[in-house]
Formats: sequence, C-alpha cells, structure tokens
Amino acid sequence: MKKKQERMKIKDNLGLLNMDDVNLIKLRKELLEIPEDKRNQDDKDTIEYINMQEANMKKHQEMQAERLVIAGIEYKSSYYDPWGNPIDLWTWSNYSFDPEWKRIGEDIIDGYLISTVWLGLNHGWFQNKILIFETMIFRDDGKDNIFQDYQERYSTLDEARNGHLAAKFMVMNYIGNKEHDVSNPFKINGENS
Repeated sequence: MKKKQERMKIKDNLGLLNMDDVNLIKLRKELLEIPEDKRNQDDKDTIEYINMQEANMKKHQEMQAERLVIAGIEYKSSYYDPWGNPIDLWTWSNYSFDPEWKRIGEDIIDGYLISTVWLGLNHGWFQNKILIFETMIFRDDGKDNIFQDYQERYSTLDEARNGHLAAKFMVMNYIGNKEHDVSNPFKINGENS
C-alpha cells in the first residue's frame, strides 16, 4: 500500500494524476522525441515514472494470466498486433497512434470513404475468435449514406485486405447501378459474378 501511495505522490507532483495509461504513453513518446541534452529534470522524471508504470502493468498482467492458468481458465489477451500475436496495453498504445500500423486501406469513391483499420483491441468478446480489424463506409460530402450501417470485422490482415476490396467493389457496383442489391457486393447487373 505504501508503494502505491508513493507512486501516486510522484504522479501528482509530475502533474500526471488525471492521465490515463494511453495518454501517458503518448506523453512519453513526445518526451522521447526531445533530444536527451534538451530534456529538463521533470521530463526525465516523467519518462522514468511512465517506464516504471509500464513495468508494473506488465508484471500485473503476467500475474493475472498465471492465476487464470492455475484456475484452469484459458487466458485471452484483449490486445493483439496485426499478425494476431497477444500484446499488452502499453505496446498497443504505442502502435495504435502510428498511421503505418493503423491504416490498412482507405479509398474515396464518388464521396464514399471506405476505411479499413487495425483496431488491436479484440472486438470478438462473445465469439470464439479474435476480431482486430474493421471496415466501415462513410460519406465525406455530407450526403445521405446508404452504407451508414456497414461494418465488418476481421481476424487476420489478409481477411481485412480482402474485406476492404469487397467493400470497395460494393460501393463501385452501387454507384454504377443505383438499383443494386447492397446485400451482395459481387452482384453485377442482377447476376452473380
């Protein structure tokens, strides 16, 4: 209990008391971009504190996973990298702000924005698989969006890339044929291809 109080005091002294873990990671990333010889003592203390928090979080997650295994419960991570490997919150936070990791596909076709992203956070809560990618279709011109409820989630990077292409074809097909049945993205002029 005393260690926790000491950490809270340090966090308060550094002005970090109201920051959640994700924002702490963002802050550390910003501070690490400052050349080391230009960092003041508060910057150095903040980086050290955040590193300590990360180590504590990882240790806590490892202990939690061990307890579940001992109890005979399969441990499933909440966070996964784009290749489906379990990662911790801190690693996910570092990657989730990086557009190179985040954006799988983005296309604008006749005012429709087709976006496929890596979520990293498993959205397959009640399913027997991880769902860490998502495709959605938006309008970027303010007009009504016939696809406003379109949302597909995927387990693998390949599925996400293929799902992005399917959404693209669905939009292109709709634009080319306003009578299009949007339930089948591969139906062209009334025939399945």
